[in-house]
Amino acid sequence: MKKIAVLAVTLLFASYTFAGSTLAGKNIASALTETNSDEFDIPGPNDAALSDFSEYEVVHISKLQKVVPKKRHEENQELHYIIDVAYPQIEGKNLSAADKEFNQRMAKMINNETEQFKRSVKQNVPNMKNLPEEIRNNNLNVDYDMDVLHPLSLVSVRLTVEGMLAGRAHPYHSHRVLNFDLAHNKELALSDLFKPKTNYLQTIADYSHKKLQETVHEKDKWMIKNGAMAVAKNYKNWNIEKEALLITFDEYQVAPYVYGPQEVEIPYSELQHLLSPQGEIISSIKDHTHNLG
Repeated sequence: MKKIAVLAVTLLFASYTFAGSTLAGKNIASALTETNSDEFDIPGPNDAALSDFSEYEVVHISKLQKVVPKKRHEENQELHYIIDVAYPQIEGKNLSAADKEFNQRMAKMINNETEQFKRSVKQNVPNMKNLPEEIRNNNLNVDYDMDVLHPLSLVSVRLTVEGMLAGRAHPYHSHRVLNFDLAHNKELALSDLFKPKTNYLQTIADYSHKKLQETVHEKDKWMIKNGAMAVAKNYKNWNIEKEALLITFDEYQVAPYVYGPQEVEIPYSELQHLLSPQGEIISSIKDHTHNLG
């Protein structure tokens, strides 16, 4: 999976019949067509597809199903906000229960982010009233990219959210992930990749700590100790790549804001002795994939 900058999501998708291909999400601020909406419901099948935009690629996962990018746009002049989101959905004939479950979970994640943003905007109204009209601007952007893998039916999504509230010094950024097994219609936990009763979190933390020491300036390394400690909450943002496990640390977690979010890719070779049978299968996927992106 390619390193993704601000406004990105990682979706790794194992296809049923196709070898690998890549769909990279772009900055939707320049890509989305503006429309007006009075309310932002959970995205559904009537949302507009982005297949007309060259920045997004439709990825076929079988002869009947494909992953397509969707977009939503909402503006509220009274509250001075603009919302633009792009997200993946599975479309086609005879969608399985797992396909539908993935779509619903992805849509719910998007809806949760937008609703939380709108609550924050409403809470910020008293402060906005003291600001000049021209800077009473609130913006939310969500974007994604994805890799397609063969032959496992695994979907690993990383949403990157960028929000700006009027009067704040700078935008905020956060990540949300969904690791979904289409073959068994279940969300994967990080522990599913490892043998029971192994201290896999410590191994992941030790590797992450070592790599972060290489990227963070000496005077700012004090944040790494707690932010990369071997506790589950520090490793909630994880994604499956064909050659590595990707860990994403949100801004302020292991380094000051100026560094932005931090990423650590842990090769499966570093984890091989800890992997469960399912983890071993995932770690071997690199022998059966190629990147068409």
